[in-house]
Amino acid sequence: MSVRRVDYVDIFRAFGIIFMVMGHIGFGGRFDYFIHAFHMPMFFFVSGMFFNPEERNYLSVVRKKARTLLIPYVCFGAFHYLVWLYMNRRGLDYLSMLRHLLLVNTEGLGLAGALWFLTALFLTQCMYYALSIFVRNKFTRNVIIILLTMFGLTAYHVWPFRLYWAFGASCVGLGLYHAGYLLTTHGKLFTLSLPQTLIAGVVATAMIFMNGYVNMRLGIYGNGGGGMIFSFVNALVSSIVGLNLSKLIHSYFKTSKLDSHLQYIGRNSIIYVCMNQIVIHAATRLVSFLARSFHIELHAKFSGLIIFLLTMALLYLLNEIFSRTKLKAAAGRSSDFRLNVAFVLLAVIAAGAGLGVAHARHKITPSVVRLPEWSRINTQRMPGTLSDIIAKNLKYLLNTQWNSGQRQAFLKSSSFVYSSGELSAFEENEIRKSSASFTNWRNERYLYLPNVIDSTQQENSLRPWGHLCFTVASALKFGLYDPDITGISQEDAQAMTVKLVASLARSHCSNMASGWGSQWQSALWAENIAFAAWLLWDELEDIDRSYVVNMLVSESDRFNDYRVPYFRDENGRLVHDNDTKGEENAWNSRILSLAVCMLPEHPNNHKWQDKLTELLMSSTARPEDVTAFDVLHGSNLNSDGTVINHGLVHIDYMNVILEGMIDTAIIYGLAGREFPGASTFNADKIFTALVSVDLGTYDSSKAGHHFYERTDDGRPSPEVNMPGVNDWGGKWYAGFYLTDTIAEVFGLDGECPYGLKASDWAGEHLGVISGMVSRNDTGQFFTEGENNFVSGETYAMHNLMKSYMLRRIFAE
Repeated sequence: MSVRRVDYVDIFRAFGIIFMVMGHIGFGGRFDYFIHAFHMPMFFFVSGMFFNPEERNYLSVVRKKARTLLIPYVCFGAFHYLVWLYMNRRGLDYLSMLRHLLLVNTEGLGLAGALWFLTALFLTQCMYYALSIFVRNKFTRNVIIILLTMFGLTAYHVWPFRLYWAFGASCVGLGLYHAGYLLTTHGKLFTLSLPQTLIAGVVATAMIFMNGYVNMRLGIYGNGGGGMIFSFVNALVSSIVGLNLSKLIHSYFKTSKLDSHLQYIGRNSIIYVCMNQIVIHAATRLVSFLARSFHIELHAKFSGLIIFLLTMALLYLLNEIFSRTKLKAAAGRSSDFRLNVAFVLLAVIAAGAGLGVAHARHKITPSVVRLPEWSRINTQRMPGTLSDIIAKNLKYLLNTQWNSGQRQAFLKSSSFVYSSGELSAFEENEIRKSSASFTNWRNERYLYLPNVIDSTQQENSLRPWGHLCFTVASALKFGLYDPDITGISQEDAQAMTVKLVASLARSHCSNMASGWGSQWQSALWAENIAFAAWLLWDELEDIDRSYVVNMLVSESDRFNDYRVPYFRDENGRLVHDNDTKGEENAWNSRILSLAVCMLPEHPNNHKWQDKLTELLMSSTARPEDVTAFDVLHGSNLNSDGTVINHGLVHIDYMNVILEGMIDTAIIYGLAGREFPGASTFNADKIFTALVSVDLGTYDSSKAGHHFYERTDDGRPSPEVNMPGVNDWGGKWYAGFYLTDTIAEVFGLDGECPYGLKASDWAGEHLGVISGMVSRNDTGQFFTEGENNFVSGETYAMHNLMKSYMLRRIFAE
């Protein structure tokens, strides 16, 4: 029985390729949901249509399939590995992609993600021919195929890791392959009229959306249980509908360029499968570059369409090159044994050479990290309300906040959010079942952080996770962790934090080519992560320590030649109207403090110290300070100690500036070094402003009132005021309490009225915080509508943890 090409089947393959490319570009929403149900399963089905039962030489079959599938896998895999090494040349994780390529090729391949299909189809065909040749009893053969298919459908739920060479997908593919062969031998079963095709298409579409999300690569087949069977049936029905539509298209456009071009794509699908993602990457960067160069704002869908057309054109050119040169051997199209062997050897040697260069480049002596001097610090739990509040809120952070990690990631991913803005059942199921999710954090080496490298969402994702890392690590080191409250053992809490720290540091641009970092606010995120790593250093593996050091040095070196920004210049003229740069300079100072103390022998340490002083003093510089200090070239505070941000005289930013600066004192204290006075420069002016400035200066309706309110008899009140409307929402008592603590610990409250002290305000504010936490049993601070800051919960806890550390390090 000879195998011949069937024109409409090539058209069918072409549509599968087109959907695959569109899926990798990511058009989002229900379109991606829809095509994933069938665009890869259909290739297994159509391959089964050309099964040759007359082929009885099993070794000959394996050799043929190895040539057409494994040679492209090795050659294109090596090529993509070299490209990945170049893109990731600053990073250390040069073994991870090679591991995925050789073993678990269903994920982790980046630009070569589609290569999983080659090994899956190879295994499917080898299994099917083996059953056909060696299992003579048809009933037994069918039972084995059914059992293997069910194994593939359930493997994702049973095994805590990906099966090698996409074996789970190949088992599901076995059932589809068998169905394709059976339906071909009974042609009437899938020969439909146009009305029947349309009806079947509508039914299949409805079943797809009823069943839930399907992703053959990831091993996800609907909403579990019966959904797995539905997903298999949907793939079959969709394939039959697609074949009939392809027949119709071929009959109507038989002599057209459309028909011939679709056939061309279908007949040359291997290049499209192996090269589409790297071409998409190049096309995306080109379109983005041109749009920026010509100042054009492209709608996401229109941009995606341009990228799609450009990708298909480039893939056509690549296919022509591979078809007309000896490169065809790399695509499995050559019958020349010596040429095939040569290309495989060349690919292996090239990949090995790349690995060797990467290893040599990164075989360096690691920087000497100086750890905190714990012998100087009392790490026994300090009794009192503050310790109790922190212990309670850890329950929220390590349960509700942690378990929402995947949900937040998907909610902020445009490809998964529908018009409702909520996750559908299939997405919730995917999150719950994902072996790399936060809820199943033990199963993978690193956590799945999809929106960490999404430039539109990084603050929303990285800032809260950075706060969480810092808070939990600090609580563990200072004896505040109580497993009886959180319901999570101390060992697990520590392991969770270490894994989050490692995952975040690894995804930094100093370690991953497409990672986050080297941008506005990234020094703040990096400092939180590196600080947590510093506290848990002994628990980190060497590779993760290297990730942390790379991240720390990279973010610190950004400021070596940095021009510090100001609200007003040295002549008092506004530079950034309504936007103090005090809080920005304060949060940027933190990474330098940590780098100075963690890496005292680094050659850039003196540069970091110099810039640290300038950033700290500039954060709270007033106009009258400029002439007194040569290091200052402007001011960020008003003369009365207030700051203006978001067009408001903003109480929150008075706190935030101090919160950022005080890290220097904490870090130097942990390192056993005398902290620079710049870390509390003008902090007394800010605290005095909070308790003494008459708000009538800025809003006549508030005359006689202050930021920190007082009762009629002059005693402190926990209530706070501000001119205008607080745009982040109210109840920032954790920030106020930290400011109170700074003033109390360092004696900055000498100008308080009525003989009041910072400790008086601290007691009032802590009482309110205690009441907030006591309103529920989850340990959280805010109820719905009280605060709209993206990291409100984690930031509040972050401030309380700093307050505790200040009292433990300095008050004693």
